[in-house]
This record gives sequence, structure tokens and C-alpha cells, in this order.
Amino acid sequence: MSNCALPSVDFDVVIAGGGPAGLCTALELRRWGHRVCVVERGSFEEPRIGEHLSARGVSLVASMGLGSHWDPSEHLLSPGMISVWGGAEPVDLPAFFRPEGAGVHIARPAFEQGLALALMERGGEVRTRSRLEAIRREGDVFAIEVHSLGKSEELFARFLVDATGRPAAIARRLGRKVVHRDRLIGLCASSPGAHRVLEPMVEATPAGWWYSSSIPDGRAIAIYFTDADLREGETLSETWARALMETSLSRSRLGEEARAWRPRGIDAGTQSLGGPPALGCVAVGDAALALDPLSSSGLTRAIEGGKMAALALHRAGGGDLGALARYESELGSALREHQAGKARYYGLETRFLDEPFWQRRHALRAPIARILSPKDELCWGLEDAAVRPLASLTPDIPVSILRDLAEKPCSARCLAETLRSLYQYDDTEIVQLLHALVHSRSLRVLGGGWGA
Repeated sequence: MSNCALPSVDFDVVIAGGGPAGLCTALELRRWGHRVCVVERGSFEEPRIGEHLSARGVSLVASMGLGSHWDPSEHLLSPGMISVWGGAEPVDLPAFFRPEGAGVHIARPAFEQGLALALMERGGEVRTRSRLEAIRREGDVFAIEVHSLGKSEELFARFLVDATGRPAAIARRLGRKVVHRDRLIGLCASSPGAHRVLEPMVEATPAGWWYSSSIPDGRAIAIYFTDADLREGETLSETWARALMETSLSRSRLGEEARAWRPRGIDAGTQSLGGPPALGCVAVGDAALALDPLSSSGLTRAIEGGKMAALALHRAGGGDLGALARYESELGSALREHQAGKARYYGLETRFLDEPFWQRRHALRAPIARILSPKDELCWGLEDAAVRPLASLTPDIPVSILRDLAEKPCSARCLAETLRSLYQYDDTEIVQLLHALVHSRSLRVLGGGWGA
């Protein structure tokens, strides 16, 4: 990315989104001397979900040399986790992927403000209360229209980074699609005032699981995770109150008054991007790959992913034509590793195997070889009226495709190849889907084998 190669270009990289992923990408690029601009819709004052930073994340932040803009002692130490998982008694929870010691609960606005200040001190630009309105290619560069406080300007950059979070707004605008791997949502609420100190805890329940903890401002936060289609037409408050009554330890430690807390819904499912990336554009953080919150790795992955993306952009700017493709491949490997770890951990909970939420997660552990036996023929036999409810199990597949599949029997192998090639389903997701379809009586398996 030579500054003299393209003198008409304002920036080497423009980054849409000023969360940890976008800011860490920018900081790493500045370390190599690249011209960067972060465009952020907010002002780093809005509260955000995702306060936990693992021990690995703490080490990553420390390695960035933020000086006075990062002091772990100013955040709430998180030495461990209580688990009510796989049994009724609370126990210490082993690390989801690997034990790394104590993490911290950070105050997100202060953390992001510190990253932004460090970036500006190093010569990077940050545009707050701004948004990208239009994007077009002009030869080898992006022409990007940015609106801020009623004014509009056009920026030119060689590369564009989507750090807009789960919406992946830039990647979708440039032709990619978000592939949802499940339908997990979270109902999130916090105490209206100060609350007694709570060590982080997860608790499994029949239709999902709870997370609760103290946060740095002295309040308590609780999130109930379940599948979107299991709420049975309830309001968020009704689901919250009902689900809290199904807990044991969570209800007692949050207090009865927690039933009146006002939850808001958040998307919490595992998701990735499908389709080829646009030339010169990469996604980072949740825009690239959003993981199940059970891993407690969102912030750490954002920082780690920002460093990975910056390295790929640095190499691409230096003429390495395969750098961005290798970055995409690394994201795919991270997804497969996460799915395997998720299946193992959800598989530890066996008390609620008659419940749809847990049946879906245990299906992740079924062997794909048993699904793909050539003798297994899937008989749908659905009437048209039954196809649309079926779509709730397959949110990424158009209803028209489901209707075509329902008109005649097909082999498990044929269906699996369709899901894999057109909709980027991996083996564990194919198993999960077929398991859900069989147990919902949407199809039956002929000729013996799995699910018969």
C-alpha cells in the first residue's frame, strides 16, 4: 500500500464500524504505516452487549501497546464461571475451548473510546456520527460517499472493511449473504440499579440457557438464550418471566424482582457470510463470523480477527494476490472449529433431551456417515400448507425451494449436496437439519438407516 502509488486515493483502507473489530483492524494497519479511516455511526457512548474479554483477549490488547488507554485494573476481574449444566448442582465451569486464566468484564464504551483515541494519536482518522451512503468501484479503488451531521463527502480507498457487526451491511450491499447456522436469540435485561456482586454463571433450562453476571457499573445483567421459534407467540416480557421461573439458581440469585426487568431481543445465533467476497472488501468481527455466545469469545475473536484482517490487507496491498483468499479460508476453519466445540459442550447437557432446543443441539453430534447412506431416501409428502412452517427450520432456504423438494422423494445424499453447495451448510448443520425435519414429522426416512 504505497502512499505514492495512488496519490489520488485518500486512504489505503476505509473501515465501516467502530467496534473492537474495526478499531483493532485500524490500529494494526497503522502499525504498518497505512492510511486508515474508521466510519462509526455512533459516538462510542452507547451501551453494547458483549462485556467479557477472555484472558487471551487481555493479552492481545496488552500487546497493542495502548499505554494509558488500557488499564485492566479499571475493569471487573472475571476469574471463573459457575455452571449449572448437565446436572442440578452448580460447579466450576471449564473453559469452553481452552483454559487460559482470568478474563475481565469491560465497560464497552470506555474500552472503545480508548481504542479510538489511541488510533487518532497514531495518525488514523475516526469519523463519528457518520454513515456510508453509497459505494462504487472506480477502477482499482472504492469511491465511498459518507454522510456526517448533514454533510456529505466522497472518500477514495483501495480497500474496504465491513465491521458493521451481525448485520454485515457492507458485505450484503456488495452481494454477499448472511448464512444463519441456527435460530438462537437472546433476551437481555439488566437491573435498574446497583445489584449485589454476581460471579458469572450459566444455567441450562428446558428451552435454552441463562447467563448472568455483574458488570463494571455495579448492576447485574442477565440474558436468556433460546430459539426464536420456541417462544410460542409470547411477548419478550412474557417469555422472560416464564423462563426465569424454570430456573433454580438464576432466579434465586437475581431476585424475584428480576421478573419485572424489561428485556430486549438480540440475535445470538452462529452466522457466517456466504458467496464470494467483493474484490478488495473483507469483513471482520461479527460481520465475518458471529459465534454462539456460550463460547464467551466474541470480544476476543473481534480483536484477533482484526489483527488477522489487517495482516491480510497489508499483504494484499504489497502485491500478495492470495492474501485475502487465505483470510477467508481461515474464517472457514474457525467456524468449523467452533461448531465442533459447540457440539461437544451442548452435548454435556442430557437432562432435557425431549425438548426441541436440546434435540437440535444434540443432533450436531450425530455421525454424518449414517445420514449419507445411499439407501436412505427422504420422503417429504408435505402439502403446500405445511411448507411455510417448515421454513422456520431452514431460514436460509427460499420457500420455493422447499416446495420443490416436497413434491417428490429425494436421496439424503442429494439433499445434503444441495445444502452444502448452494447454502454453505457443513456436515454438522446438515445432520442438525435432517434430525429436526425427521423429529418434526416433516419427512421420514425410507429404507432403514438413520431416523427410520
